Amino acid sequence: MAAGSTILDGQKLAMARASKGWSQAKLAGKADVSTTSVEKAEAGGAIRFEIADKILSWLGLELEDVQVTPLKLSDLLLPPRPESVIGRNKTSEEIIQSLENGRQRLVLYGLPGIGKTTIACELAYSIFERYRDGIFWTTIGNQVTEHDILSKLLEWTRQLDLPGASLINSIDEASNKLRSMFSEKQSLIIIDDVWEISHAIPFCVSGPKCGILVTTRSTLIAEELWPEPASRHRLDGLSEEDSLELLRLNAGTIVDKNIEQCRSLVQTLSGLPAAIHVAGKMLNSQQSRGQDIEQLIADLSVNVSPLLDRIIPTRHGYVAEDASSTVFALIDKSYQSLNPETKYFYACLRGFPPSPSLIPIDDLEFAWEQDDTDTIKTIDKLVDAGLLEPAGTDNDGVICYRAHALIIAHADSLDMDNL
Repeated sequence: MAAGSTILDGQKLAMARASKGWSQAKLAGKADVSTTSVEKAEAGGAIRFEIADKILSWLGLELEDVQVTPLKLSDLLLPPRPESVIGRNKTSEEIIQSLENGRQRLVLYGLPGIGKTTIACELAYSIFERYRDGIFWTTIGNQVTEHDILSKLLEWTRQLDLPGASLINSIDEASNKLRSMFSEKQSLIIIDDVWEISHAIPFCVSGPKCGILVTTRSTLIAEELWPEPASRHRLDGLSEEDSLELLRLNAGTIVDKNIEQCRSLVQTLSGLPAAIHVAGKMLNSQQSRGQDIEQLIADLSVNVSPLLDRIIPTRHGYVAEDASSTVFALIDKSYQSLNPETKYFYACLRGFPPSPSLIPIDDLEFAWEQDDTDTIKTIDKLVDAGLLEPAGTDNDGVICYRAHALIIAHADSLDMDNL
């Protein structure tokens, strides 16, 4: 919500207007505001204080009686906000505009590593104040079970303080209860990383004042889920300049010192943010070790494609498409730069959930059977290689990290017995 704006209780406004026998247009005329402003106020949208004062004075209402207390970020159960989002303003603005224009069901689709979850997460943080009843986020993934789906639905019932939630024991029952609750809510529902339509349907419980944003890697799912073309937003690779900016963010001055070689590299990586992140971290790390950076960039540009032939498909199924294979190959290149001990600890990431889920440092320490000092040393090596990402702290103040789904899939493809 912009500074100088407020959200009013739309139902109280509508009742007060109806009691006077006025239409929205008539109230707008008396208050000297647009009909759109009245409609927005009654729909629970943010309006400027001066407009609110004009409307309320004609309805005989006081601001403190109808002002809705805005949500705080601490009230929401969202993944950590991305540290940076480069080159995605146009897509974000298009999605926001679609929601504001009343298109309530949207899908964001594109290849793995393209940045769908990052955009959805940043979007949630940037517009959460427009949804007075909160944002409800869930990540599905391709290995979700019916038990998992029910557990995720029950998380939402607890978030809503739904009476009798502890007695719910089926997906249909949970969905129906939530649908009833959301019928009067003004919320945004985000269903991230959908692999099958049947997994998304139980979470499509929005009411007339709610919006839904689904992310998926599948064009087919996007088309079947929301057939209207205006409801679908395809995410493509970053432009060359945005790719270089992202590479610069992770590799520092290396980019400008080797600009033409880096242009060739980002072209090879097809503008995929996940691949560029790993490449930048790898370059930065190797430079600190005194490696020949020009040669390394050349090797990456030339050798990523042949690496595809060595990729081992995993149960996660993430390497079926060319773009995701490119990211997978680059991850493998970074993995090969690790020492044997760190390779083993990296492979242990297979047991953790992918981003946007958090990995607490305590869990890494337990999985690696290391003390605090050695755990931090291992983490530093994986972060330097672009294979693990700092993610702030969780609600309990524990330091956390996260790893892209393709990194977890790569770790899962490794033969632990031969490490």
